[in-house]
Amino acid sequence: YIGEHLRFPLSAVGEPGSGWRREPLDATGLSVSGRELSYVRPYIDQWRRGAYAPQYLPLTPQPLQMPLPPGWVRGSRREIVEWAAQKGLSLATSSLETDDEIRTRIAWYTETLEAAGRDLREVEVVVAREVFLHEDGDQAREIALPSLRRHINAVLAEASQEHGDLATLASLDDDKLLETCALVGSPAEVLDRLKALQSEVGMTHLVCRMFLPGRSHADVVNSIRLLASQVHTRLLA
Repeated sequence: YIGEHLRFPLSAVGEPGSGWRREPLDATGLSVSGRELSYVRPYIDQWRRGAYAPQYLPLTPQPLQMPLPPGWVRGSRREIVEWAAQKGLSLATSSLETDDEIRTRIAWYTETLEAAGRDLREVEVVVAREVFLHEDGDQAREIALPSLRRHINAVLAEASQEHGDLATLASLDDDKLLETCALVGSPAEVLDRLKALQSEVGMTHLVCRMFLPGRSHADVVNSIRLLASQVHTRLLA
């Protein structure tokens, strides 16, 4: 590493501020599922290297999956979704997409997977959602709507012309916003929506956005507890 004020090791040669230097890969390579992958030489913790002065900083802790962790691709445009499917990478959707938009993107993804000779079981389908629960569903919607609408308006205000996929989001009224872009309600209501997403789009992971500006800390904590105790446990059952 060669920064403006620091360098590691002190013998590193380069221009100040040039940043990180990648450690060379071992030329022997490694074959995984028929693919040839370059593989870094066996890792040794720096405190076990004895008198050896390392020339590169390690990334610690090392990934659990070797040689590569799984890759998730976030994309709303069809070409990106299809590229991810062709490469066998998992698809991650956005919390700013409606349920219908998610269904459309996953349909593109599934079709391209099949055309590429791949199977949906090889990958993950990741759905991101704004999540808010309360014991009373109507009260959950009453609490969640102002902060959700504030968040949506801020995103729309900052969006460039390249974010044409937000047009649908901008046209939604309050009821549709809660029904199609968020998981808001009582534990039973949210559970039903989750099961529907699982059956309709093959969702395997849910990314929960639990906090938005304007919500009280107590409400957020209560929502997390309800999700863990009354929704997660039923999904596992």
